[in-house]
Amino acid sequence: GQTHKTKLHPRYEDDQWRVFALSATYPDGVKSIDFEAAVAPRRDADPLQALVGKPLELEGYTVDGGRLDMSQNEGKVVLVDFWATWCGPCHAEMPNVRQNWQKHHGDGFEVIAISVDRDISALKSYVAQEKPPWNVVADNHPSNKKLMASKYGIGVIPAFILLGRDGKVAAVNCSDRQLGQQLAQLV
Repeated sequence: GQTHKTKLHPRYEDDQWRVFALSATYPDGVKSIDFEAAVAPRRDADPLQALVGKPLELEGYTVDGGRLDMSQNEGKVVLVDFWATWCGPCHAEMPNVRQNWQKHHGDGFEVIAISVDRDISALKSYVAQEKPPWNVVADNHPSNKKLMASKYGIGVIPAFILLGRDGKVAAVNCSDRQLGQQLAQLV
């Protein structure tokens, strides 16, 4: 019975406009749904919760075309952030992620931002402008064989997966203050 502020994310493709995502503002925050992402097997289940306590396998290519090297993150606490340049809630979380990175990076905290953008040139432009100090992976990079967002059933962004120093998932969906609280325990 309540109304919520919504935003459509269109793209002009093949001589027509397509809506590829939707963002809505709720009392507890803004959520975005990417219609191009794989659908989770059960609508009532959060696929990320099943990852807690398990190792997370990541592969892919960074925006500059280099392979993601997870060995660089061994023994570190790592935030894996699934996001997109067109996602308002993702932009809203960036200052929080950056602030936590600045606070905890010296203690062994890293960020891997996995963009689900289909427009690689828009992603490159965004990264060139914003200059994030962490690895940015293009999930839709032409050289990728598997999309990480699809592999882990991510259909709503931003999606956060926090890895402990042992490489296992320590927490999921830790946005806003929860990220700082989780990091205080892990670093």
